[in-house]
Amino acid sequence: MVKALAPLFCTNCGAANQQQARFCFACGHTLQAPDALSFSNASSSVLTLAGHLVPNALLKDRYHILRQLGQGGMGTVYRAADTLFNNRPVAVKEISLGGLNTQQSAEAVNNFKREAHMLVGLSHSNLPAIHDYFSEGGRWYLVMDFIEGQTLEERLDKADGHCLPLEETLALGIELCGVLDYLHTRQPPIIFRDLKPANILQTPQGRLFLIDFGIARHFKPGQAKDTVSFGSSGYAAPEQYGKSQTTTRSDLYSLGALLHQCLSGNDPSLNSPTPFDFPPLEMYDRPAHPLEIPLRMLLEQMLTMNPGARPVSARVIKQELERLATLEKTASFPRNTAPINAMPASARPVYPVLNKQIHTVCRMIYMGHSGVVTAVTWSPDSQKIASASSDGSVQVWRAQDGKHLFMYRGHKGPVYSVTWSPDGQALVSAGRDGTAQVWDAQSGQPLATFSGHVGAVYTVAWSPDNEMVVSCGDDRTVQIWNASNGEPIFTYARRRLSLLTGWGHTGRVRTVAWSSDGRHIASGGEDGTVQVWNWREGKLILTFQHHQGVVNAVAWSPFGVVLASAGNTSVWVWNTTPGVPPTTLQRHRRSVLTLAWSPDGKHIVVAGRSRRVQVWNSMNDAQVTAYTGHHHQAGVRAVAWSPDGKYIASGSSDKTIHVWEMVDVWKQVNA
Repeated sequence: MVKALAPLFCTNCGAANQQQARFCFACGHTLQAPDALSFSNASSSVLTLAGHLVPNALLKDRYHILRQLGQGGMGTVYRAADTLFNNRPVAVKEISLGGLNTQQSAEAVNNFKREAHMLVGLSHSNLPAIHDYFSEGGRWYLVMDFIEGQTLEERLDKADGHCLPLEETLALGIELCGVLDYLHTRQPPIIFRDLKPANILQTPQGRLFLIDFGIARHFKPGQAKDTVSFGSSGYAAPEQYGKSQTTTRSDLYSLGALLHQCLSGNDPSLNSPTPFDFPPLEMYDRPAHPLEIPLRMLLEQMLTMNPGARPVSARVIKQELERLATLEKTASFPRNTAPINAMPASARPVYPVLNKQIHTVCRMIYMGHSGVVTAVTWSPDSQKIASASSDGSVQVWRAQDGKHLFMYRGHKGPVYSVTWSPDGQALVSAGRDGTAQVWDAQSGQPLATFSGHVGAVYTVAWSPDNEMVVSCGDDRTVQIWNASNGEPIFTYARRRLSLLTGWGHTGRVRTVAWSSDGRHIASGGEDGTVQVWNWREGKLILTFQHHQGVVNAVAWSPFGVVLASAGNTSVWVWNTTPGVPPTTLQRHRRSVLTLAWSPDGKHIVVAGRSRRVQVWNSMNDAQVTAYTGHHHQAGVRAVAWSPDGKYIASGSSDKTIHVWEMVDVWKQVNA
């Protein structure tokens, strides 16, 4: 059965709101109930004319109407029998044009045809097949497969705790990822834009179907934003109601919202007036399950406000869900349904700990530099590497075979930092000459230079939106500037008035990193502190003082909440949320100089004067690397994880860069 839907659409931005809402969740516009709206006579007649077909009516001398399934706005869905094909059951979607003026009729017909043409060219096991579309009596009709079953919304309403078991949720997510990947890989890509439980139909056998492509659209390269904003509160990605264009990653946000609801029982459509506020995942049926942490981290990545920080595709999410589903089936977890907190301590199940054993195999060694390698960075597509050196050059080369592509020599003296822009079009580098320089990633042509520092510049990092760069250096400042023209935007520095507040660093600033949501910056240096601050508000959030000595590196997790910082022989992993205790990776005999997170946030790679590259589990302080192949002959100054998660690049004082392949082996060990 198709559940009747009657969202309250905002007359300002088009967002679909709950019937009881007073203000639009997307734009804040005052909403009016349908019976209070000042419709024109024409549009009022549309509401009265919708759903006029009665049982036993014959449409197009072919489709025998059996009953109405659902109605909303200008559309009605009926169950019918196709008399031309032995009374085959079909669903008939009706769009009424009665009472519309010429322009409104043209827009309604165009939207209907767009949906029909989009669907008729699709063929997938999770999409209903389209059989016919036509006009009759001033109305348009779309005929498709009739799917017997219930919506996921109805399924959740009936479920205990309004959520689904873990196994069912993983299977549901895998199936939805499959159909989203199919849509997203069409040419041009199709963005569904309204993924929510009410638009997912489930058969008695458990098979899923996406229904209602009414607001789906083709992705248009180069378009700044969507022409019209549409979406459902709680499930629609922020960009659907903002200034940017929706992309395939908008559907991934909606999928994250849906999976979060299935696991937690929290309905995101009830989050108004803050529809984008998702609490950390707490699984209703298994609050102590060991897979809760990796699921929480995956959902946090899918639900981030920044589209560029979400997983790159539905296929990547599907692979992770399949991996978790395999673990769920093979690890023999206790199947307890009682709330953990309600059980006596002696009766609570003890879950096994899962560790990933990672074999690192050295696949290639790049030897193009004549000096110490100080920095390495991967291109967003994981195909190229740029490396900086004390020889004064930045070299761009192919990661697969080390083929040299070109060299940038715009700096006077050693280069200490280089990083690729989020869009892959440019690089920014900095060094002893006190400048930070932006240059084209294809040709090496200079684009902008920033000369605001006094003394060497040690680290540069791009903002997630690709528009700004943050840099730090000898002058004890952290500075933000425009990536396109080098114009200064903000300076973070210690001032006389801030001596009692801890604002700013008292020593040279060695490292800086931008959070994935673009709101916060973390900086560390020779004063032994890591400081986290909101640059837009000019507000210091917290100061981390656990390091004994110089802070050499700091890096945000992909989800923008957890930080890892390195100084002397310790690496600390800590949450920027007050009250969460930090953890430390203490098994380092010599100074740690560099670190990086894996793209999925599960692991941290660290390296330093010990010459070894080590991979750690970020959640349980377990070293998970097993080494094969060659090692560096001197200390490691830089590490970087490829965006696809398959490789690590490490740069050393031995003047080489090693590219390590990651081979995973999961093992179960007792807690």
